[in-house]
Amino acid sequence: YDNLHLTAGAYQAWAKEICQYLQEDEDYTVSCVYPENTLTVQNRGGLSNASHGMRATYFSCLPISTNDVLVFGDSFIKNGEWQELLGNPNVKNRGTGWGNSGDIATTSKIVDATFAEVEGVTKESPKAILLYTGTGDCTGSTDMETVKANYKALVDKILQKSPNSIVYLLTLCFRNNESHNKRIEELNGYMAGFPMKYANLRFVETGKQLLNNGEMDSKYIFSNDYIGGLAYVKIANLMKTALLADFPQDTYNVIDDAT
Repeated sequence: YDNLHLTAGAYQAWAKEICQYLQEDEDYTVSCVYPENTLTVQNRGGLSNASHGMRATYFSCLPISTNDVLVFGDSFIKNGEWQELLGNPNVKNRGTGWGNSGDIATTSKIVDATFAEVEGVTKESPKAILLYTGTGDCTGSTDMETVKANYKALVDKILQKSPNSIVYLLTLCFRNNESHNKRIEELNGYMAGFPMKYANLRFVETGKQLLNNGEMDSKYIFSNDYIGGLAYVKIANLMKTALLADFPQDTYNVIDDAT
């Protein structure tokens, strides 16, 4: 869209070339999962931003199975290698583009693209969806009642598009900014009321798990508000605990964050 960032059609071309080499090795059985007409059917969910829109296109052309665990959210999610962090190939990253914030509106459009009906692509209801978004809204100036209404609209959309999924609402990490943190705490508190109203919603307290004496522990966060590897491992363990409560037959191999 900006003559730089690749869309699903371009990644399909790369995948085909790579598959040719992998298929020469007897140890590999691989195939390109994109449909043959990816370039003409890809969907960007209405996103005009290049980094977000290009990610939306290949999410739209990737299949979804009933065994999948989709992880939606802002750049916090995008920057996490969740499949490896959780040690489970069914975990799929559906985070937005880069930056150190992200907003509900962009995540909502990524959801639209992911579940869009695309010719040649099988879209089933994943067994689980994890959602982490709203940082950009809380660090902005939008009225908090509007932010909460937008968050509820996104949750309702996910439940409508994937009614058979268990949906986990992950609370936001705090920042190095007191005024932003007050707004984050308000949105996190709003999330906590959802599971009492919806049978297939779960509330997962992640933000407070990274605090030390009421502030973000310096071992988890950098001065620019990006979180580091230890924080990702901590969050992955919290995800694992939440998922196993509903899917005890699953296998998740996460590094022990205490070591």
